[in-house]
Amino acid sequence: MTRHKIVIPLKYRSFIILAALIIVAVAIRVFMLSISDNGWGVDPDERIRITANWLSMKGPRPIFPGDLWLPLHYYLIALSIKIFNGIPLSPRILHLIFGILTIFPFYGLIRLVFNERVALISTLIFIFYPVHILCSIVTLSEGPFLFFLMA
Repeated sequence: MTRHKIVIPLKYRSFIILAALIIVAVAIRVFMLSISDNGWGVDPDERIRITANWLSMKGPRPIFPGDLWLPLHYYLIALSIKIFNGIPLSPRILHLIFGILTIFPFYGLIRLVFNERVALISTLIFIFYPVHILCSIVTLSEGPFLFFLMA
């Protein structure tokens, strides 16, 4: 009696490994989001407060919501507040989405520069990188910035 081996082509094998890595990344980030707060200094809460004040203004709003930072991050926070209909968790959910989406251009860039194997190993390291996990769950501008930089 002969045993038949199931051979998965390299193209599909890489896709399956990448999908498993994405699932692990989502699980890590959602878990960390559920056990952490938005604290990492005053910066995240201040950005949310400035955005909430900007959204509550009556009449025409200024183009720049705050004095300290450029407006794109404020606009993203405002969009998340409008979409998810609330302040406490919605900016963090937006950053979670950006953090997860960053994995795709990261993988694509590494695969373009090196090869498939190096891209999968680099993505494995990247999804466990503590700084990226932190930027994915805290309302800091670095998470969306990294996504737009790589995309």
